[in-house]
Amino acid sequence: MKQTVNYILLEDESITSLSLQRMISTLRPNYRLVAAKKCALPVSNLLNDKNVDLIITDACLADCYCFDMLKSIGCQKPIIVYTAYDKFRDNFQGLNMVDFALKPISPQQLEESLSAFENTAQFPIQ
Repeated sequence: MKQTVNYILLEDESITSLSLQRMISTLRPNYRLVAAKKCALPVSNLLNDKNVDLIITDACLADCYCFDMLKSIGCQKPIIVYTAYDKFRDNFQGLNMVDFALKPISPQQLEESLSAFENTAQFPIQ
């Protein structure tokens, strides 16, 4: 039986958020969405929750640069970053980034990102 992976999606573009959710549910039916938000601050308390296994985020959200917020709370969860701006890659240094990719996101790119997460020491989830 496949293990459930709980993830948070931080994306301020509604169409991209829905597209990602659909692709993830198709590629990984065992992944469960805990929260999907356009802003990081309302879910900052969940980002270090022991029941959250993965964070999928845009680098630049409606309320903040995600990397600043993740660093400020000392987040060590695995992170997959999708953004339209390659210039943000270095800002995720010091965080547990397992993949960084530029938008638009294809199913193949998402598959590669999820596989990168699944090949980390944090997976399988205990």
